Amino acid sequence: MGRIDFGLCLGTPTTGSLKRRYLGDVEYSLFVPANLGDPSDVTTMLRELPLALPIGGTLRTALDAWAKKAHINLNPRLEVDSYLQAADAGVRGTHSAVLPSLAGGTMPKDVRVNPLPAAVAQRRKLWLVW
Repeated sequence: MGRIDFGLCLGTPTTGSLKRRYLGDVEYSLFVPANLGDPSDVTTMLRELPLALPIGGTLRTALDAWAKKAHINLNPRLEVDSYLQAADAGVRGTHSAVLPSLAGGTMPKDVRVNPLPAAVAQRRKLWLVW
């Protein structure tokens, strides 16, 4: 039997020796545990709630640029290397987290899913590569 390696790629993979298949778009949302309260809108939540955010990358860059333009200070209390770490903080109820919207299907019912403001919402292409 042969061996095949595959991966998932956000964005558009560069052409080369890899084959690829478009799977769909990935959008992001703010996930808020119920124990952190029920602020009125997502801008308030991003400003006031403790956030678990990526250390860097395009999502963090977009969030920081949006916050600067909107004249608000984000409240990142936990910087993470992966979405799994951010999701874990949300499940434990210690932090809100910006995650791919599809994570909503794996979250407990008491974690609310809130769309990001249009100015910061990202829609990125998801590819299977092999």
